Amino acid sequence: MAIPQYVITEPWIPSECQLAEGPVYVPETGTLYFVDIKRNEVLAAPTGGFSPYKVKPSTGVGPEIEAYGPVGQGPDLDGYAQRVRRYRFTEPIGMLARAPIEAGPDTFVVLGQRGPAVVDFSKLAYAPLRGPAPAPVALDYAVEVYADKGELGDLCRFNDGNVDSKGRIWAGTMLKTFDGVPDPRIGSLYRFDSLRPGAVAEVVSNCGIPNGLGWSKDETKMYFTDSKRHCIDEYDYDAESGAISNPRLFISVPGVPTADGMTMSDEGEFFVAVWGANRVRRYDQTGRPVEEYVFPAESITCPVFGGPNHDELFVTSMVAETEVPGDRGGDIFRIRLPGVRGVAYKRASL
Repeated sequence: MAIPQYVITEPWIPSECQLAEGPVYVPETGTLYFVDIKRNEVLAAPTGGFSPYKVKPSTGVGPEIEAYGPVGQGPDLDGYAQRVRRYRFTEPIGMLARAPIEAGPDTFVVLGQRGPAVVDFSKLAYAPLRGPAPAPVALDYAVEVYADKGELGDLCRFNDGNVDSKGRIWAGTMLKTFDGVPDPRIGSLYRFDSLRPGAVAEVVSNCGIPNGLGWSKDETKMYFTDSKRHCIDEYDYDAESGAISNPRLFISVPGVPTADGMTMSDEGEFFVAVWGANRVRRYDQTGRPVEEYVFPAESITCPVFGGPNHDELFVTSMVAETEVPGDRGGDIFRIRLPGVRGVAYKRASL
């Protein structure tokens, strides 16, 4: 029997990013933060004031879900664009991690090219979504992981990651470009126990494109995506120490598409961006596909849960590598999944 497949025809925000990634929802302000890696930007979009519409499955049998967009059907597009904040940096930003609650809702640990830095976005100049770019800001690294690794610091950048229940940041590095590189698997997965010197460990080496990462509900397993290997691996995980061991294949995405970013529900389900296939695929706790959400963008990059009830899925995308007529790559999509609740996003330890 075919699994339920829901077709979303329009984006929520026509953000026109080059490579949107790393979405994080801030419940205190109802704001979605996300990055545009190729433009060295972080964007902050208010999420209130929109009315969803119903979407029935186009294949299979399943309940109705809800979708949002386009933005012109909610607030006036030009007026809304003035409220979306764009921050620019002097280097690509791959990941955002929320800082401790006392730091305020707009403070993040930002993973740039060489390491993490603490940034309070409420204190930075910004520009609206439509208009000239803001002046770029340089990061002040708390830790620089490539300080003693020669040219790797110029070749690589941080990409995706996550924060565990103890506040440890897990973030992977990859090549900035694969052009002319015979072996692209020179990235690593790092664990930052804090942002103090000596508190960082390289836990997985020989990574191609490190991406989505999460943990089982009982915190005995960790899941880690390497998009170059088209798979998600499962590790044994010790929540107290952060140690991982015994890697084995968990989910494989063979062929041209590949697993990209992912998020999880509080029941331990996986919501995986399938890059190159226009969709987010939902897997149960055993790794069996159970639903798909199809978008008008070939290159879907990362989903994250948010919204007042944490049952909305915000989905980023990038411009397709080859021209696709009508492709909305680079825009942001938004759906609501009744009966599903995303796992709570953790805050990083400083």
